[in-house]
Amino acid sequence: MRSGMWMLAMATIVGMTSAAWAADQNAGVDDTASRYEKFLAKKTSAKKRTSQAVRRYSRDRATAVKNYRKLFEAEDEKAVQATAKVKTDDVKDVRHADHRSDNQLGRDEKVRQASGKIEVAPKPPVYNAGHFFDEGARAKINQTRAVDSASTKPAIDFVEPSAADKRVSTTAHSIVHSTGTPAVNLTWKMYDEINVGQECECSLIVENTSDAAAQEVIVDATFPNSVRLLDAEPKPANSVERLTWEFAELAAGSKTEIRIRLIPSIPGELATAANVRFTGTSIANFQVDEPLLKIEMKGPESAVIGDPTPHMVTVSNPGTGVAHNVVLQATIPEGLKHSKGTDLSIGVGSLGPGESRSIRLAMAAVNGGEHIVLVQATGKGGLKQRAASRIDIVAPSLDVNIDGPSLRYINRRGKYSVTVTNDGGAASNNVRVYHEIPAGFEFVKASNGGKADSTGKGVTWYVGHLDAGQSVDLDIELLARTIGDFKHHVRVTSDEGSHKEIEMAANVEGSAALVMVVDDRDDPVEVGAETSIEVRVENRGSKAAANMGISIELPNGIELINAEGPSAHIAENGLLVFRSIPELGPSETVTYQLRIIGSDAGNLRFRARLTSDSIQQPLIVEELTKFYGE
Repeated sequence: MRSGMWMLAMATIVGMTSAAWAADQNAGVDDTASRYEKFLAKKTSAKKRTSQAVRRYSRDRATAVKNYRKLFEAEDEKAVQATAKVKTDDVKDVRHADHRSDNQLGRDEKVRQASGKIEVAPKPPVYNAGHFFDEGARAKINQTRAVDSASTKPAIDFVEPSAADKRVSTTAHSIVHSTGTPAVNLTWKMYDEINVGQECECSLIVENTSDAAAQEVIVDATFPNSVRLLDAEPKPANSVERLTWEFAELAAGSKTEIRIRLIPSIPGELATAANVRFTGTSIANFQVDEPLLKIEMKGPESAVIGDPTPHMVTVSNPGTGVAHNVVLQATIPEGLKHSKGTDLSIGVGSLGPGESRSIRLAMAAVNGGEHIVLVQATGKGGLKQRAASRIDIVAPSLDVNIDGPSLRYINRRGKYSVTVTNDGGAASNNVRVYHEIPAGFEFVKASNGGKADSTGKGVTWYVGHLDAGQSVDLDIELLARTIGDFKHHVRVTSDEGSHKEIEMAANVEGSAALVMVVDDRDDPVEVGAETSIEVRVENRGSKAAANMGISIELPNGIELINAEGPSAHIAENGLLVFRSIPELGPSETVTYQLRIIGSDAGNLRFRARLTSDSIQQPLIVEELTKFYGE
């Protein structure tokens, strides 16, 4: 407070002399010594009035500087605390991965302007016609930047990774921080008293207050026209219009000092300005999550047709990220049945890390054999996993056979045996057997409770339960009634869907039973008298005699007068031959008549010979007739 009052008084006193001083300066008087003497003469009274203030300034300057520094340090501390709080909050949201990823967050130009307002004591000015440093070269700063320190506050800037370069101007003691990005602070510092016309030294401290390195740091400093610059260390890269220093890198937490020597030419506030531009490289650790899918399926390895075969499918996420839009797809084989069909699609939703969900596939066994259930889990981002389950469906398999004569002669009985076997891997229930009787047969009887239906065309057995590998024999007796070619049909079924059919040929044939009789009507017969011989052939069999022929041998002493029969005949040398007839049906009879005269007495023998394709050996019949004389 005391130093502030002193500065107010000093400004009032100096203001009374500033107008005349500025006028003399702008007049461009070449003789600086003469101007100075005139100035002293005109301002003698002013000097007397200000001498007391100058003495107070000399006494209290150290105290004033100390108070200013405390004020600035307090402001810096508040800004640092605010920045630290923001950093702490932001760090909570950052995840660290096992592998670091360096991402250039873009070029962010941070420009800070630091202005120092320094009070210059009104001591006798010392003018020097020399120019700016670097071997007398004078650099003129044509533009003076006025900074409104009242409107400048410490700021915290959060830089997005994709932000473009920005330019930010602040007053001295402002701090710019960004989470994961560098923050550069500019501070002006004076090392001794600043008097008009006297050489003094100040420094511009460039400090990286963040934990990230600043790249391509560019510092610009400007001074008013009333200041003559003598030298700077390090040398500026550019001294046209402003002083520019370039630093390739400013490490995190490091600072560099730019020392400047200058001579002010007028009393009052010496307004300086400094800007900083830089490129920040932000290094952040982000947790890269990886969602994964795992699918497992459990179900019975074997089952019997008709049994339920549920399968439990578990879809899990063993990864570190959330698996979204998870869908379970299942393909049901033909041997199993699901109420929704063969191709299923079930939405699972999202699965968090370590989360799993189970889906039950309710199915039933319908067909025997080995079958494979396929399932697949898919998720967003191309996630895909598959699983398969093999199941053996055991089906009760039934086999049936029939054994018996395939050839029966008419009116002959035949016995047939039907054998049913469970050759599957499981028991069969409600086994039934049906035997369809051939059309040429009649049912006689059956074993094991077999019953003929009302039409007499089939016989049914109820076997019931048959264990795996068990067999049962069923007998049936039939009578052949019709000649022809027929078939036995046998069918076996069970409740499990087992089904087997078999057939067997059944031929019914007849036989030709030929009977031949030679009958002499008159016996004995007088020599020279006419008599007749009759030959009858009868088929007493069940089948026609095919291609039947007959021949008759006449004994010596017999004269053939005439012969009649079903076919033509020829007679030669005592042999009478009739042409063969195509067939002689069952129960049919043919007769052959011979009219003869005997010329010799004695017992004469007639021989008839019968042949047919239906008999293997010729049938021969002889008849002895007695002829007598006077």
